[in-house]
Amino acid sequence: MNHTLSSRRVGKRAIAAMLSASLLTTGVTAIVPAATAAAAENESGQKSSVTGDKPRHNGKTFGGTLTADATVEAGGLLTVHGSGFGQRPEDGSFGVKINDGGVKLPEGQTGADVTDVDSAGTGTLKTPFLPDEKGEFTFKVRVPGNLEPGAYWVRVLGSPADGGPAVSTFAWFDVVEATDGGNGDGTGDSDGNGDGSETPRTSVTGDTPRGGGKTVGDGYVKVRTDVAPGNVITVYGSGFKQRPDGGRLVVKINDGAVPIGDQGGRGLSEVTRGAGILTGDQLPNAEGFFQFDLVVPEDLVPGDYWIRILGNANDGGESVSNLTWFTVTEAAEPTRNAKVTAERGETSSRSGSVYIPVTASGFAPETEVSVTVDGAAAKWSLGHHRTGDTITTDSEGTAEGEIVVEPGAAAGVSHTVVLSAGDVRAETTVSVDPAVKLTVAGNDKLSNSALDSKADVIVIGLPENATVDFVGVGDRNLLTDGQQGVSGADSRTVIPNVAIPGDAALLGQKIRIAYTVDGHEGTFETDVTITPDNKLYGTDKYTVQEAELPAGVYQSRYSAKENALFVTRTDFSADGKVSGLMKVNPDTLEVTKEIQPATDDIDGRVFGVGVDDKRGLVWTTNTLGNSVAVYRASDLSLVKQFPADIINHARAVVVDQSTGKAYASSPVSETDSIAIFDGDTLKHEGSLSTPGFGNAMGLQLNQETGDLYSVSLRAPKAVKVNVRTGASTVYELPADMVSRGSSVAVDPATDTLYVASQGTNNVLAYDMKNQKVLADIKTGAQALAVVYDPATKKVYAVNRTAGTLTVIDPATNKKIANLDAGSLPNDVTFDNEGHIFVIGKASRGGTSEMDSIHRYTPDAGETPDPGTTSSGSGSVLGLLGLLGGIGGLTALFGYLVKIGVIPAHVLPQPLRDLLHI
Repeated sequence: MNHTLSSRRVGKRAIAAMLSASLLTTGVTAIVPAATAAAAENESGQKSSVTGDKPRHNGKTFGGTLTADATVEAGGLLTVHGSGFGQRPEDGSFGVKINDGGVKLPEGQTGADVTDVDSAGTGTLKTPFLPDEKGEFTFKVRVPGNLEPGAYWVRVLGSPADGGPAVSTFAWFDVVEATDGGNGDGTGDSDGNGDGSETPRTSVTGDTPRGGGKTVGDGYVKVRTDVAPGNVITVYGSGFKQRPDGGRLVVKINDGAVPIGDQGGRGLSEVTRGAGILTGDQLPNAEGFFQFDLVVPEDLVPGDYWIRILGNANDGGESVSNLTWFTVTEAAEPTRNAKVTAERGETSSRSGSVYIPVTASGFAPETEVSVTVDGAAAKWSLGHHRTGDTITTDSEGTAEGEIVVEPGAAAGVSHTVVLSAGDVRAETTVSVDPAVKLTVAGNDKLSNSALDSKADVIVIGLPENATVDFVGVGDRNLLTDGQQGVSGADSRTVIPNVAIPGDAALLGQKIRIAYTVDGHEGTFETDVTITPDNKLYGTDKYTVQEAELPAGVYQSRYSAKENALFVTRTDFSADGKVSGLMKVNPDTLEVTKEIQPATDDIDGRVFGVGVDDKRGLVWTTNTLGNSVAVYRASDLSLVKQFPADIINHARAVVVDQSTGKAYASSPVSETDSIAIFDGDTLKHEGSLSTPGFGNAMGLQLNQETGDLYSVSLRAPKAVKVNVRTGASTVYELPADMVSRGSSVAVDPATDTLYVASQGTNNVLAYDMKNQKVLADIKTGAQALAVVYDPATKKVYAVNRTAGTLTVIDPATNKKIANLDAGSLPNDVTFDNEGHIFVIGKASRGGTSEMDSIHRYTPDAGETPDPGTTSSGSGSVLGLLGLLGGIGGLTALFGYLVKIGVIPAHVLPQPLRDLLHI
């Protein structure tokens, strides 16, 4: 392969913008539905505040419902209640604003639950005041004392950046003039016990808190649930000052009148003379937060009690005395028929953690259930990489969940799983399967199971000294007599340089292993399959330029108007906080400009990208924010950030430049449709209906005919839908040839659809007119993206796991080259001048801290016939052939550029190369 340094040529490709394909497609016209209207959104009207301001976004809300006290005195505490919210992670938070920041919250939030008011007047709401498992929460916020009477609104905001759902909702309240009542501190709480009542609160025992319930020092204490006698209640603290090394806090019930008893390993770790002791990691962290479990005495009568947290200045910290009330309920009758069933556990190849799916029944309704594995506490998966100590049964006393064991339980042996809810227990045994991966020799971050190659076999999860004697397909062992794996103390077994034969009969077959643990044999069939031969060839027919890009690349698209590649990136190695839209010079492959995506209370990280040269716009998908955004192509300035949650997990976006309408796909959409946005009005226009086809992935649009093509992620289906008429045709594809389809390309001359599928490691050539398969082209492991380039009249497919770019000749539907694309190529595009661009995640493949971009230029012998009418270098090179016979014209072009009659950038690149300009 001819590797050259990046060219420093600079120039426009206006010639490509002026050339266009005049190829018409044919197909089967099916139904003609009308485009559906946009889903109705929550409108709260145009009510105005006494300040004259109105809620942003025309009062639209999402994420839950908020209510507030009807009235509050200026400087008083406003109680706000939320319902219908999704839970947030333990370290998550909400932002709290009044009049969307137009009214600043006072920094002094005495008696309130809001903390950390910043210079903009926005407060923070943290655990334990976030939504509970029912989606409900209540908090107090102190309003400014200088507010004039009238209407205001309080808004709660949540960003997906903390792992919770996007939230933006508000509630109205009226400020009234302050009266002379109360205790004079602005809390609106005359008895000072912190609960806002007018008389001191009394426990069911007849006791009242010392000092009338007055508190000392910073911090707030709260519980979320009631508790039955002898059961566990979780106590949360926030806003506390850290204690010094060796410091402690004391926990009492009813100021010591109710002694705390033995905790039985389920609650406080230390109890002395009827009081609990918090030390070390149980004390407030740097953010002032702590929580602990408390087993309340079994002999408590139902009713109200209080828990007090005490800190003495003798340990060098500040004096603290704070309390919260809780309610003891009637003791529930123990359920004696609790049962649990478990499926075989799976070991994660990335973390080594074990995941065990279980189903529980026979527990009390709406009860928290904890779990142990082999006597040690385990966690429950809560989704989005979050875990928790318990899950809650439904109204029937049943629950389904996935147990997470870290570090992983050993594979190949039996484990005891115990579910507990108070005195109710259910027990079962389960086995765990190991994780198996085949990787590039010497690099465990890059997978390889290709025919006629060598791979390192890595088995994760077997106990120390377990042996692996068989790795193969069916009964065919790929290990030689001298190859055997022995598990180490880290539960990893590595067998290097295992030869995979070039036998085509093995293609697509699953790898199976056999192992021995303490004399007991076991087998495990993996999901790893033998993938196509990945050897390179045809490399002498292409010139390749390589360059580095910042980490996190996802998609790229070329703009002829800007003569630039627009590349999106989001780097999850940096906690997903780094994202950018880049403008890349297609000649030098250098980044000429990058901006961080703008956000508007949503997750604005960019993933998909589409270009509208007619309007000078760049569209991006905000996959994690469930939205899209529009930027100016010239300077990458934000034109519009659409609101969150208008398209679930938006992936790809294309633009019909004749209308300015952008179409965005959603691989997890619950409707058979593709979202529509208008580039002129900058509005969400609902969706384009695709009956019988859903979960669209990659998109390909014919600008002349208006035909839009896509493939489904979840079903072996493709679709053609005309964006101007709504006519659609769904194509049923063979399930054994299309699995996890991800991208499509179309050869308009033959009406052939090319489908890249990750699960089947291939590109399917499909005749749409006759609805039949033309070829099943095995390209390489995880075929992720495919394009048809009209300039070279070739199909190009990137194979992510294989790390290759496969070139296909549509005339024969056969592979003609397999080129190196670096580690984990993620997308492919072209410039209509015969250059192909591939971006890849080299930073994820362990080969670099940067990502990569490759530019492929076919040699002159690989250019298309000069008679082509496609836009790009095909017709240009035909012209060059003619010019080669008329050398005087070539010199004339050079002279006209030299004297300034015509600018160099209007000439096609091959002609500029010939003229050395």
